[in-house]
Amino acid sequence: MVRHDPADPDGARIAGSDWFLPGLFAFIGGAFLLAGVVVVLVAALW
Repeated sequence: MVRHDPADPDGARIAGSDWFLPGLFAFIGGAFLLAGVVVVLVAALW
C-alpha cells in the first residue's frame, strides 16, 4: 500500500516502511506458529 502523493507528508515514511510490515507480520506469524508447536508438545506430554 504505497502512496506516491507529494501532498501526503506520511508518504515517504509509509514508502520507507514497506520492508517493515511484511517482516512484522512474518515475525507475528512465526511467534504464533512457535506458540502452537509449544502447545502441541505440552498437550502431547501432559
